[in-house]
Amino acid sequence: MKKKYLLSLLVIILVVGLGAGAFFLMRDYLPISLQFQRDTVELETPAEIRSFYVQGFGENALIPEEDMSKGEMQDHIASIVEHAVTYGYNTIYVDAVTGGEAYYDSDLLPSPSPIDGTPDKRAPYDPLRLFIKEAHQNGIRVYVVVNPYDLGAITTTDGLYEKHPALENPQWLLTPTDGILKFDPANQDFQKFVGDLASEIVTNYNVDGLHLVDISYQSGMSSESAFAGQSTASDLASFHQSSIIALLSAVHTATANADVSFGITVPGVNSQMDESIRGNAAFAADDQAIDAASIMEQGLVDYITPELFYSIDGESGDYRSLVQWWGETSDYYRIPVITLNRVAEAQSGDQFALADQIYLNRLQNFKGHILSTYADLASDSQGVNVYTASMYAMPESEQAISVDLSYGQTLEITRPSSEEFTTYYSKYFIMGTSDPSLPLTLNGEEVEARGEGGTFGVLVELSLGENSFTFEQGEN
Repeated sequence: MKKKYLLSLLVIILVVGLGAGAFFLMRDYLPISLQFQRDTVELETPAEIRSFYVQGFGENALIPEEDMSKGEMQDHIASIVEHAVTYGYNTIYVDAVTGGEAYYDSDLLPSPSPIDGTPDKRAPYDPLRLFIKEAHQNGIRVYVVVNPYDLGAITTTDGLYEKHPALENPQWLLTPTDGILKFDPANQDFQKFVGDLASEIVTNYNVDGLHLVDISYQSGMSSESAFAGQSTASDLASFHQSSIIALLSAVHTATANADVSFGITVPGVNSQMDESIRGNAAFAADDQAIDAASIMEQGLVDYITPELFYSIDGESGDYRSLVQWWGETSDYYRIPVITLNRVAEAQSGDQFALADQIYLNRLQNFKGHILSTYADLASDSQGVNVYTASMYAMPESEQAISVDLSYGQTLEITRPSSEEFTTYYSKYFIMGTSDPSLPLTLNGEEVEARGEGGTFGVLVELSLGENSFTFEQGEN
């Protein structure tokens, strides 16, 4: 019996030893769900999202330099989280997919080459898992950012990892006029792939949110080949819009049963705005492929993020006018707004710029803001961090503002800008201000969708010819 016991012990030790060795030998062939324990820390959603964005690779990014050890990476991540805690942020947005690479342990995309100099299928450590653990331990929520079409600035697939989906599925690619390869948003298999990416992330990582960026058809992009092979859309522009909505639907489905918030970044200025609202801010023709109204109306996102890289009373676009439009649109569709604001705007001379913009956001009851980027905040020499932190620490009634941010609370139509207006749309979004203490009617029916300050927006159906709409409030 004693001999048998010793033999059994030796076998157990041998099996354990082989098991540990087999894990590292077979790691590339195991699904990630079997490799790591998922972080289970649960943090409450704050009343206001106060966040900054951390890019994937570059100075003060998630991976600031090549060939960092795991210990060096942990120290670097700790410094990012410490910045958030020090200055009062509660959320960090961080790149998870960009340049055709996954900054986490993925079964679908290769790891980023800056980790160890090679685009291996598996990296020696998982940056995202380290980031989530450090952030959650310090009470900071993590939203992951996915740039779905981006493959980096490549014109050929020759240098990609041998199992990269772009190599295995060349039909997923399109070549814009600048020659830089992109994934094709209109390819149905690619749309499913993006949904699978989202599912992989929310299943295996305890993220608090998932956010898509650069989902528009950017300059020179066109899905003409896919358009020629279908019969549903009547024109290319409509096909582009429906392709983006189909892609978002795939992601929405993938995240529907997960306790995460799903959002997207869209241009802050669009073709639906009157010139009186957008001022001199130009919208790119390519950005019309994003039909923000349809996306919100269909409930495909939990929140929407307009890119508002404009200053208050700026010559190239007035931040005040733009946030009012987004506030009214948000009220109408019941979709919260989290703005994307540029740190460099406040570092170019007006240190109070971000604080003023945050205040304007609060007037519109926005859900929060994302400051772009952490790299700018980390190298701040203008005191922007301090002024922004003051907005988080001080009661709203005591927040000092350097500009007059008030707007009227009397009945006034702000969109369209004149009483007589011609449009080619079958629907139109009428906006305005009103007295919040008095009922407001449109053609005799009460307008229920109004902001706390009296702002309102109404989507009306139009028929061919003249359409008349009468708004009434009190004696007006």
